[in-house]
Amino acid sequence: MEKLCPVHVVGLRGVGADALAFALSLAIWAGAARAQPVAEAEPNDAAAAANLAVMASGGSVTGTTTGSTGVNGNSNSPDWFRLRISATPTLVQQHRVTLSSSRSGHTGVLGVTRFGEGAVEGQVSAFQFTSVNTTPARFNQFYTFGVSTADVLLRVTGTAQTVDPYSATLASTTVTPTVLLPQIVSGTVTMTTENAGHTTDTELFLFDMSTGQLLAQNDNALVAGGGSTSLSRVVFTVRAGTGYLVASGPFDTSSNVAADPLIDAVTSGTLASSPGVLISSSTMATADLSLLVQGTWQGTARSERVALARPGPYGVAFASFTLGCNPADLAGPGQTTTPDGQLTADDIILYIARFLARNPRADLARPGPDLGSDGEFTADDLIVFIRDFAAGCPG
Repeated sequence: MEKLCPVHVVGLRGVGADALAFALSLAIWAGAARAQPVAEAEPNDAAAAANLAVMASGGSVTGTTTGSTGVNGNSNSPDWFRLRISATPTLVQQHRVTLSSSRSGHTGVLGVTRFGEGAVEGQVSAFQFTSVNTTPARFNQFYTFGVSTADVLLRVTGTAQTVDPYSATLASTTVTPTVLLPQIVSGTVTMTTENAGHTTDTELFLFDMSTGQLLAQNDNALVAGGGSTSLSRVVFTVRAGTGYLVASGPFDTSSNVAADPLIDAVTSGTLASSPGVLISSSTMATADLSLLVQGTWQGTARSERVALARPGPYGVAFASFTLGCNPADLAGPGQTTTPDGQLTADDIILYIARFLARNPRADLARPGPDLGSDGEFTADDLIVFIRDFAAGCPG
């Protein structure tokens, strides 16, 4: 039941019991109206005729279907919905759609379009199926990230026994990416699942955190001398002050952008229905999705392993990182370990803490002070940090 705010209560002073009861009824009705599911409207037997459902967490769609094929506008044909999710700028959201009905037997399917190798342009194909072996059973899952709304195609099918209505309910949660502390300042960076301690068949996706733009992706990395590997690799030029989001998923994970054949051995595949969407088809519950971040820190080549794991069926692992405006930009307000484009006391405090703890990120200089690292924590390192701090941020 919706609670009346103080303004409502003041407005009701002095009125009769009937008026008060009527007002309370309106409040209850308004709350119930917001929770009403979106009912299917036939014909919705094909992706092109999917019912639009603007969804928020807790919302649902409902219908009746006793079939999996056919386009006849009857209940014995599949039901299609276009689920529309509001923009979530700078946030990764996991969306789970769970089927329920008094008679089990319905199947939920997320649809994608296919490209390459004779695929029919624009044709929607089944991609992610619900499973009775997951916990909970019979759910679909996808991720959104970006500043625009995202659409996902959901198909619900049934059997001759599923004569009772079903509902598919959305639960959305915010995903907190693993925060990387890169030992690089600018230039070329390689992120790869090669030599990361596992052999999981992976796919990598790189986004700009502020815009949601997909910057790079890779399924099967090309290797020297020809051929490819089932592991993945993205190479890109970083910009100071830019926040990046990397998603590591198992095969088969789809975005809305086709892979580049010049850097990816895959020439055919599947596409999500709108930007800012990732969908994985695998029900594999656990997998190592760790990656290596390779770049240059103070003139020295560095490689750092980032531990990432699959968070359950249909899951994708996320990590984020932001590069500072110069090597001394280490922290945000309160010594948070994310550069913020400013040089303040927070950066000094965080550096001293790392220096005293013998953190490798505080090893900035060889004897001299020469840029690089020597495995020792001496005045040379402090001098380099102070010099960089005093130089300020460009612009």
